[in-house]
Amino acid sequence: MARLGVPATWEMFSEAFLDKFFPETAKFEMERRFTNLIQGNRSVDDYAAEFTRLSRFAPALVADEATRARRFKMGLDFAILENVISLRLPTYDEVLIAAREQELVQRRCKAVQ
Repeated sequence: MARLGVPATWEMFSEAFLDKFFPETAKFEMERRFTNLIQGNRSVDDYAAEFTRLSRFAPALVADEATRARRFKMGLDFAILENVISLRLPTYDEVLIAAREQELVQRRCKAVQ
């Protein structure tokens, strides 16, 4: 990359690194995990971390911000999803913030019960 006279971006470096040191079968497995990823019993932050980690292996599935936000939202736990789904949040960050807030509300509700 630098040899070509073009400064390497992080994206270019990570793609080259994965191509060189990560076998195709492993990349396919990570893409499959990303495709099937749901929050389950993880916290929103743990789900977001795994979503971000695995999304590197499936860039076409999160090609734009709206698609990334929608895919993240649809993997949320149903109790959170039902309160976030009707919000028309166009970005991943906005969906993440709304999901965190909903998780906090749920924790507070459980604490007073």
